[in-house]
Parts: sequence; structure tokens; C-alpha cells
Amino acid sequence: ALHSIQRSSQSCSASLFIIQAEFRFAAVGSRNPLQSYCAASFNFNPKSLRMLRCTITMFNQMLFVSACALAFDATYHQNQSNRNTNRLLFANAYTSESMPQRPIKNATPTRPTRLGHHNERPLAPPFPNGSCGGTIITLPRRELFPGQGSESMGIGDIPFLNNLNLDTLNPLSSLENAVLPPRDVKVWLPREYHAPEYRTHDFPILYCHDGQNAIDDASSWTGSSWRLVGALTRLSERKMLSTNTPPIVVCIPCADGGFLPGMPRRHSEYGDYTHPISQAHGDFVATKLHPYVTSRFRVMQGPEHTSTIGSSLGGQASMQLLLRYPDIFGGAAC
Repeated sequence: ALHSIQRSSQSCSASLFIIQAEFRFAAVGSRNPLQSYCAASFNFNPKSLRMLRCTITMFNQMLFVSACALAFDATYHQNQSNRNTNRLLFANAYTSESMPQRPIKNATPTRPTRLGHHNERPLAPPFPNGSCGGTIITLPRRELFPGQGSESMGIGDIPFLNNLNLDTLNPLSSLENAVLPPRDVKVWLPREYHAPEYRTHDFPILYCHDGQNAIDDASSWTGSSWRLVGALTRLSERKMLSTNTPPIVVCIPCADGGFLPGMPRRHSEYGDYTHPISQAHGDFVATKLHPYVTSRFRVMQGPEHTSTIGSSLGGQASMQLLLRYPDIFGGAAC
């Protein structure tokens, strides 16, 4: 198609050149009968010749744009076909390794394991949405953030003093809440966590920044989550993780709103290494959140079993945790 369009364009350009030449010979008063005949037959004047030149130029440009569009469309469809083929081959490779070949006729469905795993599910997106049989626990704010629902101290019978919370009067706690606003930190426990055969088993930890986007589509600000838990579950079914079970996922949501218009809190918390609010966020995860998680859940100790993950600025925050606290975090996915 490109060669045909190019030949058509060259033919139009050649015709324009011949017409221009005939017009010029006739305009200078040539006595050649053929040139006079051409000039009389076409009856060209300078204005009509300019219009013809513009028309043919526009036609050539349209042909060039059409050729580029055809080439782009063909390349796009070819790339999409190759991508779908590679994805299918990738999924079939793992499926064939984990599934025994069964006859099509009179085939009995594969029974799920004790924990309800289905090995016939493909290892390809879209992954399952939601908790995938696990448990999601919301950590209490009052134990992570100062001045959030702590025990009040009643003084006498005055209603105001009975409901008085001394933590709210602490300037240090108020400053901490202003720098890092309280939020709901959620922990995903895999289904193996409560299974009888894993009762004495410890689990690795994965801290996830922008945790509201990690598991459920309904809680994601884009309407489509990463489905991180669904991917981990599929990998665990095929024994493709370094441990026998998926890790415990600690979902740390970013703060809403901003300090000032055009200054989102998320950009400050996940900002550069030297930013004071970014340092405060790293200190919170390493010195408050991590000790709390390790003291209340069955987790593996050591940096080789503790990792962090994030996307975009969340990936930068994950890398900073790894660099600032190498004795706690042993890996970061950015």
C-alpha cells in the first residue's frame, strides 16, 4: 500500500511539472503549434495554476498521512497479536507444569486442596479481586497514632472533664498528628494463617505503600486495584514463592488532602530522602508500625523476611526504607 501511494504521488507531481512547463512555454509567446494547442486547450492562467498546485500538494499530504496511519495500524495489531500469543504461551507453560493432562471426555473435575486452591486457574492477569479467602484486619488507630481514642480520664462530675482526653492536650502528639495524619492501616492474613496445619508456622512480611490500591477495586482511587493479593495467591498455588505460604501484607494508605493547594500530603510523605515529612514517615513504619506487627502476628524475624513494595512515589518510599533501615528491610520492589 505504501509503494502504491508513493507511485501515485510521483505521478501527480510529474503531471504538475508537465502542465507547468507547457504553461510557461505558451506564456512567453512560443510559436510551437503543440505548445499553443496545449495552452489554448487547458486555458490556464497564473491563478488557476496556483490553485492546481495547492490541490495536488494537499492531495500528496493526505496520501502521506494515510500511509502513516496504515503503517501504524498494521504495526499496532501485529504487536497486540504477538503480546497475546506470548501471554498465552506463558500461561500455558505454567499451567501444563502444574496440571496433569486429562482426557476431554468423561473427565472428572479436579478437587481443590484442603485450603481450597485450584491449580487449574491460569497464572495471568486479571488476578482475583478482594481478599482471596484471607482475612483483612484493621489495626486500631489508638495504638499507632497518639491522641486517637485513648482512655479518657474523668475528673469529678463535670461532663466536659469526664470526656477529657489528656493525649489531645499533648503538644508532641498534636504535632505528630499534623505531620502524619492518623489513618486505617490494614493487614491481610493469608488463608493459611488460620489453618490447623500452619498453626505454628511463621510468615514473612510485605509492607505496601498506597495500600488502599493493593487489594480491592472498591477502595482504590482509580477504581481498579493492583490485586496484589490475587497475584500472590496464584504464585503460592504453584510453589513459585520462596516460602511455602504467601506473606502477610501490611497495607499502608497514603494521607488524603494536602498541606496547601497544590501540595498533596502524599508527595511529602513519599518525597525525597531529605524531606522531613518523608523521614517522619520512614520512622513511623520502622519504629512504630513494624514493632507493632511483629508483636501481634506470627511473623518471621530478620530483614531477609521483611520487604516493602510501592508504585511511583510509593516505590521511592520503599527504596528509602531499604536504604535507611537495612537491618529491618531486606528487599524493596519499586
